Amino acid sequence: MTNGIAQVVIGIALAAAIGGVAALNPGYKPHEDVAYLERVAATVERAKVLAPETREQLSKLTSRYETLLSDAQLDLKRQKALGRIRTVMLRSSD
Repeated sequence: MTNGIAQVVIGIALAAAIGGVAALNPGYKPHEDVAYLERVAATVERAKVLAPETREQLSKLTSRYETLLSDAQLDLKRQKALGRIRTVMLRSSD
C-alpha cells in the first residue's frame, strides 16, 4: 500500500514540476526547450506508474511543443523526445 501511495505522490510531483517549469518559460529558446523535453522524457521513462494527472500534464506538454523547428538536427531531437514521452504515456495507460 505504501508503495502505491509513493508512486501517486511521485506522479503528482512530476505533474506539478512539468506545469511549473512550462509556465515559467516565457522566452523562446529552442535549444533550451529541446533540452527540457529530453530531461522530461528521461524522468518519465524512469517512472513506474503515471497518475492520470501526470498523463494529462504530459499530454498538454507534448501538444505545446508540436511546432517544427528550423534547425533540422534540433527538430529531430525534439521529435525523439516527444516520441519517448508518448511511448511511456501509452504504456502507462494500459
